[in-house]
Amino acid sequence: MMDFVITWVDGGDAAHREKMRPYLKGEQNFADIAGPERLLERGEIRWSVASVLRFAAGFVRKVFIVTDGQDPHLHDFLQKNFPESASKIEIVDHSVIFRGYEEYLPVFNSIAIETMLFRIPGLSEHFVYMNDDVILTAPLTEEDFITGGKTIAYTQKQSVLQGQLVHFFRPKVNGRKVLTFRDTLRTAATVLGKNHFQRTPHIAFCYRRAWFEEFFAQRPEVLVGNIGCRFRSPSQVNLAALYYTATVDSGESVVRSAVGKKFYMRSSWKNPNYPKRKLRELDSNPRLKVACFGALYKLPEADFALYKAWLDRRLGISD
Repeated sequence: MMDFVITWVDGGDAAHREKMRPYLKGEQNFADIAGPERLLERGEIRWSVASVLRFAAGFVRKVFIVTDGQDPHLHDFLQKNFPESASKIEIVDHSVIFRGYEEYLPVFNSIAIETMLFRIPGLSEHFVYMNDDVILTAPLTEEDFITGGKTIAYTQKQSVLQGQLVHFFRPKVNGRKVLTFRDTLRTAATVLGKNHFQRTPHIAFCYRRAWFEEFFAQRPEVLVGNIGCRFRSPSQVNLAALYYTATVDSGESVVRSAVGKKFYMRSSWKNPNYPKRKLRELDSNPRLKVACFGALYKLPEADFALYKAWLDRRLGISD
């Protein structure tokens, strides 16, 4: 049995926006992945939680939802659709995982929050971490995440030089290079003193809690460097890249190919048939077990309704 951890925020909440306001700089560029528009939500947490209870039912012990003084209001939904599993859901506030580090709150930065997840009280030794836009779409077992006591890394080795070249040739937006997910992966190599890193897709990650306890006890400056940024910063270290780069090299994690197993649904496209084509792909390939429905806030109503109907049907849920 293992726990699932899902981070969630309702960026449209007026109180949350007011909490953020004093820390925003006039020059803040919201075109990149630090922008507050990324915090907007359209009910993703409902599907993310439902997918765990539906497709990981055989081995999930608890589902921790980590948030900042907010309530996803799932009680009625869970009682209607998963009454036998409602007690497995637990809300964990940022104040709990940042205990002893309260000076770094409030924080609006997913990397900072992810850095402290290992401090959730009572968290299982092996746990699965997901953003709320990651949704399980088919039944899984523990063997999808752990083999022989080792975590499975659905990653691909990449050299630092290759990552630097990709960044160098990336076009500028509004006169500067946009901070991307790949840039945060590359920082792991610097911290670990390596010339390579493990490139991770945007899926569900299995971690070992004690590894983070031991690493941050030895390298407290990495923890403080990550949580000291209220918004996303190029100096931060992506937790998945850090964990898998270190544990693959040490033999504590085993690499498996993610090809044909992960799925990413873009929120913008040029082909009007894209949404239906991608959903047909999900329907036709039972190996696709983990999907990311990115940036649903960008979708026009017709496409959002299409996604909602598909997800409700796949997960066997209703409002």
